[in-house]
Amino acid sequence: MDVSAIIVAAGKSTRANGVDKNFVKINGKFVVEFSIGVFLKVDEIKEIILVLNDDNFEKGKNLANKYKNLSLIKGGETRAVSVKNGVEIAKGERVLVHDGARPFINRELVVRILENLKNFDCVIPAVPVRHTIKEVENGFVKKTFDRTKLFEVQTPEGFRKDLLIQLYKNSILDDSIFDESILFERANIPVKVVDGLYENFKITTPLDIFLAEIFSRTWKQE
Repeated sequence: MDVSAIIVAAGKSTRANGVDKNFVKINGKFVVEFSIGVFLKVDEIKEIILVLNDDNFEKGKNLANKYKNLSLIKGGETRAVSVKNGVEIAKGERVLVHDGARPFINRELVVRILENLKNFDCVIPAVPVRHTIKEVENGFVKKTFDRTKLFEVQTPEGFRKDLLIQLYKNSILDDSIFDESILFERANIPVKVVDGLYENFKITTPLDIFLAEIFSRTWKQE
């Protein structure tokens, strides 16, 4: 099974006060390099596609010179369009889509997703929600959710490429597409959930950058 890994790093980083979280250096490496390094260790992954915006494309060129089988493409107006741009040039029959701002993945997680991709068209990693979640409206609690049924979805997510492309053709790729598994969910195609990693948090705010710097000093990605 040939796989293409698509790393999405084309966002505007508005919640990080405009700091490009994918190209912040932690422990001597750009954040996005952590996941590149993991994907390079997985034999089934034949190429890595890095989706970038206009502002960080030049930095991406330096990475393409540094790492083998790494290619670049520019993103679009929404996350969904950015991912679609990467999927359309992917050569693999299966694709992994990963947030560049999630540096703390490991080979074991990637292999777990790929093993399930042999039998399912859409595979996502997730971890159980650990906190109480309430729906709030106009400053008052409207509903408390049963957290035993709630999971926090992570990346990389895995897909059968030809089916994902078909779903793109039948969908409006606006900001309601938080991740590609939503397209499968809306089409009533089973979405397989596998165990994620609590360490696999997404760097979103300046505090996350600080925490990632500390955590990176002891993180082992084997």
